[in-house]
Amino acid sequence: MIKNFLKSRNCIAIELGYSAIKGVRICTGKVGKIDGCGIFPLNFSSPYPYDEPDLVIPALISLRDNLNAKGKNVNLCINMSHVTVREIKVPVVPQDELIEVVKWELKKVIDYNPEEYNLDFKIIEETETESIPKYVVKVYLARKSILKQYVSLIEHAEMKVDLITIPPYVLKVLLANLYKDTPSNVAIVDLGAKSTSLSVIKNNAVRFERQLIFSGFELEDMLRKEGVEFNSLPDLYLGYSLNDGTLVDKVTKSALDILIDDLSKSFGYYNSVIKGGAISSIFLTGGLANINGISDYLSSNMGISVNFLNPATLFQCDDVTVDLLRLSVVVGTGLLT
Repeated sequence: MIKNFLKSRNCIAIELGYSAIKGVRICTGKVGKIDGCGIFPLNFSSPYPYDEPDLVIPALISLRDNLNAKGKNVNLCINMSHVTVREIKVPVVPQDELIEVVKWELKKVIDYNPEEYNLDFKIIEETETESIPKYVVKVYLARKSILKQYVSLIEHAEMKVDLITIPPYVLKVLLANLYKDTPSNVAIVDLGAKSTSLSVIKNNAVRFERQLIFSGFELEDMLRKEGVEFNSLPDLYLGYSLNDGTLVDKVTKSALDILIDDLSKSFGYYNSVIKGGAISSIFLTGGLANINGISDYLSSNMGISVNFLNPATLFQCDDVTVDLLRLSVVVGTGLLT
């Protein structure tokens, strides 16, 4: 009767990111394990790499073979470039009527054709406006043609899409799995190659998200303008620690100060305009979170506790050679059921 109580489940997840395609195979059960993973960079000429299927599909096929995923269902995470996010208030109505009310209220702030978009939403909280009960709702819109384009890429690589999600949501899922007693108003900062994303989690919901200026590409550009020669950022920062007094240290601190300024402004907006309250702690993830001393530098300059969102603390990953801080989004995608 209870033979399935601890039944293991294999899940394959793929992230179609701005500069790379990433994937993991996760085995969940009594002990979670990452059975396989891979990162395949995209060298593209257009601003949006998924407009070049001839470039993307070979990388997807290589990842598919790496994960032994041919013919399998996958959880798919897409980047935020084609997702529109709005927070609106709607009247409190029965659940079976809510979707139509959300569509109606959304059209008051966005001119869109409901037939051309997929819409999803999350109730954030219940409040009152002029003594009238209202739901605060976070709405996500994605054009159906774009979603079909993503699905087509996966199908051309002989896999099937089980679900489609976005980074802020899966990072929230990963946070909940890593930290069971997470305080409210937590900021997750994903320090990526092409972009850095900020997601604020309050009461187990994504309350605020934003793309920040800081990124690996920006840091590379700043370093090269100062005459620093290097093959890659991971090679450059191997053995490096903040406050070592070198030219690299000077440029790195200048870049991090831009990040700190952007975060401070974002937190101020979240607190004063959205009325979300003060941020209690920051969790760093992404490849640039590996810069030695970055958490202490941010914490001391912002007066906020800074920790790491690292899947390595959740799973057995003895055979994994990829830096798991770079896989937080796709691991969170794999945790969805």
